[in-house]
Amino acid sequence: MLIEKFRATLKRHSMLCLGDRVLVGVSGGADSLALLYALHSLNDELSLSLRIAHLNHKLRPEADQEAAFVQEIAHSLKLPFSLGKEDVPCYQQREKLSLEVAARELRYRFFDHEATRHNCNKIALGHTADDQAETVLMRLLRGTGPRGLAGIPPVREGRYIRPLIEVSRREVETFLAAQGLEYILDSSNASTQHLRNKIRLELIPFLEREYNPQIGESLIGLADIMRQEETFLEGYCHGLLNSLQQKRVGGKLALDSKKLRNLPPGMQRRVLRQGVQEVKGDMKSISRRQLEAVLDLLKGEETGKCCHLSGLIIQRGYGELIFFCPEKAENLNRVLVKEKLPVPGFKAVPVLGWTFRTTLKQKDEIDFHIDRERNQRALLDYRKLSGLLIIRTRMAGDRFHPLGSTGSQKLKKFFIDHRVPRQDRDRIPLLVSQNEVLWVVGMRISERVRMTGDTREVLEVAASRITPASPEK
Repeated sequence: MLIEKFRATLKRHSMLCLGDRVLVGVSGGADSLALLYALHSLNDELSLSLRIAHLNHKLRPEADQEAAFVQEIAHSLKLPFSLGKEDVPCYQQREKLSLEVAARELRYRFFDHEATRHNCNKIALGHTADDQAETVLMRLLRGTGPRGLAGIPPVREGRYIRPLIEVSRREVETFLAAQGLEYILDSSNASTQHLRNKIRLELIPFLEREYNPQIGESLIGLADIMRQEETFLEGYCHGLLNSLQQKRVGGKLALDSKKLRNLPPGMQRRVLRQGVQEVKGDMKSISRRQLEAVLDLLKGEETGKCCHLSGLIIQRGYGELIFFCPEKAENLNRVLVKEKLPVPGFKAVPVLGWTFRTTLKQKDEIDFHIDRERNQRALLDYRKLSGLLIIRTRMAGDRFHPLGSTGSQKLKKFFIDHRVPRQDRDRIPLLVSQNEVLWVVGMRISERVRMTGDTREVLEVAASRITPASPEK
């Protein structure tokens, strides 16, 4: 039963492809061991390369024995093994975090490091359907919105996958028993000191007994619905955020306050969250009360009035709402460019040191022997273009589907992979349409607009560097 559900989840959420290199997080508990053995059973079928990773949190006296247990499993399966050690209590005190959050941050940091180090493109974790139900109920009790009710995502950032997210803990234990596999019982799971354990051991059994025997399935169904709606609404509001932007310079973002005020309150709140995310980089320590204070600021008329959030200032300007992150003040000298590119026509962008000339041609008119070093150019299938063409510099959240690659990636990752120095990335021109990156000038075009055998009309975009005038002697 578990393997069938496992396969269905992999397929439903497109978690794995042939030849993937997968780092498997294994604690030694039932869930992570079921994940490991289920993946191992599909190893040959999917041509996977598996690597086991275990982080010793040093939280319990038996932690070293647990690490040795997982290492022995890796040896028996003839799989490579990564072992990490972290002093979680020390990190917790230094960063002023709860023990649970400190352990999670160090665990994910370890997984990211090992996956990068060993060229693993997927990181598999053993969260189950029970974890999903507990998470939704815990967030509901603490207070949350639609994003929180969406629960644990089956796939995050295209890298983290949770193939057991639709499998119950009971099914996990049945699977391990049928395979004759032993696992470690975490003694701390029996304590009701932590809220999650209290929900698992007391609240959910009470709700099943007194209100709804299928409460777990109901919570999981709620998470599925909320996650689908969140995906749509977040994409929609990201488009709203882009349409409201008046300025975006390094650590500052300015939005049209009048247009923002005209949005429904629910959309206002989402756009504000995305603005905070773009400038600050995360939503840590940003409370619902703080966001409500920003909404009140938006309704007012007093220019110069501010709201101070954690690491962020939001200020009323003349017709704009300004987001400013003081810690990123060093980025304020970043070059911001956004210029329309006529078709056909010519555009000079002196601040970046480039000129651009666009020409529409039939495919058989294209000269494929032009010196690319002196006159760099992009040849795009004109039929695949829509909307205005813009020359601009990069923005937070930009993604790019490089020619010849299998999918899109963050533009930041593209630059890192091609070893573009950090200080140069903000001066590289991008050809975009409707916020889709079509060409990273001087590097590569997008797979989506490449010429094919069916191409008839071609847009040629020739880019040339502006040669500085020689100083007078």
